[in-house]
Amino acid sequence: MHPLDIGKALLAVLAVSGAKPALTHAMPTIQHGGGFQAVARGTHMIKLPDAQFDFKPFELKNMGYECNRSCDKDLYSCTMKFDWFDPNSVLENNVSACSCKYSWQWDGVTLASGERNSFDSEGYSVCQINHQTTTFFEMKINSFHAVDNFTLSLGRRFRDTVQFQPPFIYPTTFAEPVIKLSRQGRKDERSIQYYEPEMVKADIMGLMI
Repeated sequence: MHPLDIGKALLAVLAVSGAKPALTHAMPTIQHGGGFQAVARGTHMIKLPDAQFDFKPFELKNMGYECNRSCDKDLYSCTMKFDWFDPNSVLENNVSACSCKYSWQWDGVTLASGERNSFDSEGYSVCQINHQTTTFFEMKINSFHAVDNFTLSLGRRFRDTVQFQPPFIYPTTFAEPVIKLSRQGRKDERSIQYYEPEMVKADIMGLMI
C-alpha cells in the first residue's frame, strides 16, 4: 500500500475511535518507477500535541480537464491539468510549485474506476520529483462523484529543518480536496471540457515523516 494511503487509513481509525491527532511515521524507499512504498516495520503512530503544526493549504490553480474522441462509440481520451503551489515549503526547497497532468480513458458517464473509466484510484502519478533529495509532488484521482465533481489525493514531500529534527527532516503532507468544476463547453458528442477559474485551497489533512 502507498504510504499516503497508509496515513489516511490510520487517520480514519483515529477519527472513528475519537483519538487525538497523530503523526504517521513511515520510512519510504524509492522504487524503480519513481514512486514510494512504506516499509512495514517502520510504520507506526506518534501522538502530537494539539496545534503543533500550522500548515497552510495547498493552492491549486487552472484546474480542469478536457476529453476528446474521434468516434461516438469510442472512449474519450481525457487529460486533467492543474498548477500546484505549496506555501509550506518555500524556505528550504528550490521547487515549491509544479504543474500536474494526468490522462485516462472514459465514456463520459461511468463514475467507478474500471473498463469504462480507466483512472487508477490506487496508483499515484508523479507531477515533479527531485531524485537527489527524493522530494516530490504526486497526485491521484480518488473517486468521481459526478462528471464535474471528484476527489483528489495530493502528496508533497519536502525538506524542513525548522519544524523537524534530523533524521526526520523530509516530511510528507497530504490533502484530499473535493473538486467541483464548471462546464466550459461541448463542441459535439466528441468533446467535453470542464474548468475551475478560481483558486482551489486544499487543506492539509495528514503528515508523515
